[in-house]
Amino acid sequence: MKNNRGFAPIVLLIIIGVLAVAGGAYYIGKQSSPAPIAPNSDGLSITPTSTPIAGWKIYVDDTYGFSFEYPEKLALSVSGGAVILSHTIPFENRDGGCDMRGDSALSKTLNDFNVSMSVVPGAVNPPYKEDGNYSSGALNGVWAYMGAEGCGQTSYYFPFPGGKTLVVTKSEVQILSNNVTPEVRARVLAVPGVISYEESKVILDQILSTFKFPVSGETYKDQPAAVVAVSADGKTVVLDFLARNPRWVPGSDSGGPFFLNDNPKLRDVSVNSSTKAFAFVCSSASGMAIVPISAATMISDLNSGSNSHIAYFDIEEGAIVAIHQQCLP
Repeated sequence: MKNNRGFAPIVLLIIIGVLAVAGGAYYIGKQSSPAPIAPNSDGLSITPTSTPIAGWKIYVDDTYGFSFEYPEKLALSVSGGAVILSHTIPFENRDGGCDMRGDSALSKTLNDFNVSMSVVPGAVNPPYKEDGNYSSGALNGVWAYMGAEGCGQTSYYFPFPGGKTLVVTKSEVQILSNNVTPEVRARVLAVPGVISYEESKVILDQILSTFKFPVSGETYKDQPAAVVAVSADGKTVVLDFLARNPRWVPGSDSGGPFFLNDNPKLRDVSVNSSTKAFAFVCSSASGMAIVPISAATMISDLNSGSNSHIAYFDIEEGAIVAIHQQCLP
């Protein structure tokens, strides 16, 4: 009988060697893979728990009537139908570290936060398969990341009233991600006021949690209301609909049919460049005259309490179309 005891250790050594090589390759592969930069690497729904910071500004869109809050340190602009929120710091860079071809110009500033919002026609989905669901406040949709090595953009797609889609796009900055060396990332994070990659996600989640759609399908004609508050930019007005609001029950008086409010509440409505205002000026000499005035002036007067007369509001889709006021002093 042959003795195989000397052969067994050799086989065992070979098996151990193969496992060691495979394990090393797996470790190297994990180390060399770019860190996930999409908002949710496991594909699960995201439900932010952060609450907006007191004192944030309010933006109301003139075209579509939606609104959201945003921190004062972000700059807001509107270009090509898109609302853009951005923040920059002084830091020399080439395309935020995403200069793949080596031909980008050297910039003295780094855009460490850049988010755009736009409403587009139809039901729009990511160009490729979505990476997961996203839910925040009134928004429920999907998100997808397009890019590589910390560069590119993360886009969010939400259904919008009227068969449209709200597309929110966040630019990713490689130099702020874990895809650069710790030394490089430390240098940019040392700049005063910088918004880190982690903070940018929190800020975006907070902004989206405050998003409000325009009130769909609601149209009011000559509804009496009092102005309770006005936003700092004058674009959002809080109205108390007095005896009338969306929860109505039928009623009538000498003037004919009307709707009596069974649940008084305050409502936010928007004011835009198309809002008209008309003052009904009464005098013993000329009688009553209808005078067009600035909507901002009338709202300011109503809010200050300097005028005690009732104002009547025409409202469509959450936006004030016209304000009518009787007998200004």
